[in-house]
Amino acid sequence: MPESIRWLVSQNRTEEAIATLRKVAKTNGKELTEESLDFIRDRTRVAPSAGYGSIKDSRVDLMANETKDQNAAVVEIKVSKKTVIDLLRTPNMRKRSLNMFFCWAVVTFMYYGLSLNSSNIGGDLFLSFILTMLIEIPSYFFSWYALDRMGRKGTLMFTFLLGGTSCVVAGVLPKDYSTVIIVMSLLGKFGAAAAFAIVYVYASEIFPTDLRGVGVGCCSMFARVGGTLAPLIVTVVSGE
Repeated sequence: MPESIRWLVSQNRTEEAIATLRKVAKTNGKELTEESLDFIRDRTRVAPSAGYGSIKDSRVDLMANETKDQNAAVVEIKVSKKTVIDLLRTPNMRKRSLNMFFCWAVVTFMYYGLSLNSSNIGGDLFLSFILTMLIEIPSYFFSWYALDRMGRKGTLMFTFLLGGTSCVVAGVLPKDYSTVIIVMSLLGKFGAAAAFAIVYVYASEIFPTDLRGVGVGCCSMFARVGGTLAPLIVTVVSGE
């Protein structure tokens, strides 16, 4: 997977950005002339950065290929390091960030909770554990198949609904219905494992290039909250 062209330009890695553009053009059967690359080579200069950086002003259009004055000064774009505050600065980004934080915490809680609770769903202890692990394999194939057909949001909503509904049904059924409880628990683990795989893809795409590292990192931090609560809840429910 090649790096983002915009990110490469922001890091002053011009030649790598041009090489990626050439690959994209070749894949799409398009012709990329040298003149069309002047906006990267001649019209953009990025200040060096000691760490990870990004384009400060997103309104600067790096794709502008025409200019009124061919002898105009080189555009200088300052590089600044993004923080968590930038994820909450604007209403739209704040809504996206808080939504993804919640999704990561819930899916991690559900995934590890079902994995640790596999010995309490009934039936043979070892068989239940093995089935709980094996159900992840078809869930990953489902995620791969459905992402481009149902969309990121639609697939994630479906897997959350499937996993949550199955867990609720398994939790309210009497223990006499051990077979149904096992099936519902496996469906819950199917949904949780699929959602776990999807949130990584969704988070990396929903955040802008310059906020992607910070955004995914914060999502992972909130996921640890769900992972920390999972064994505690399993212990309370099992009565140990």
